[in-house]
Amino acid sequence: MVFTFNLLKKYAALDANGVWSQISAVSASGNDVTFTFKAPNVPFAATIAQTPIVPEHVWSSISNPVTFTNTHPVGTGPYTLKTFAPTQYTLTKNALYWDASKIAPTSVVFPAQATSQSTNQLEVSEGQFDWSYTYLPDVKATYVDRDPSTNQYWFPPGGTIGRSST
Repeated sequence: MVFTFNLLKKYAALDANGVWSQISAVSASGNDVTFTFKAPNVPFAATIAQTPIVPEHVWSSISNPVTFTNTHPVGTGPYTLKTFAPTQYTLTKNALYWDASKIAPTSVVFPAQATSQSTNQLEVSEGQFDWSYTYLPDVKATYVDRDPSTNQYWFPPGGTIGRSST
């Protein structure tokens, strides 16, 4: 973790969240990592917690990490990137994931949605997408009633309406 934050300090172009504008030092002792803030700033702790950590054994030998593209990234989540294009990307099940046996879909496809709200509404209601954040008028009639056993929606507090097919 200390390596990652020192990398952000050395290459300011990588520090998109301005971590080093708020901290003056980072150090570790065993499993404990200490960040020294320039001034009290409790909310900024969330930004630090959301900073992706990069593996030192890969990134320490990169001559210019600002322009480096890692074509073989370390993937530890349930899915890894299979294909990517501007119009669609596909994730595939990560066999090395610690709980892989409980991950049901072997792949997940994320197509780009049209810029036309009407087209998106039609595609969702016809089942072309498994999930979407597209506004649907009368979501029960236009979506859920088409297949109540799988089509669902919910109203998260303070967020958008999410729909999914299970």
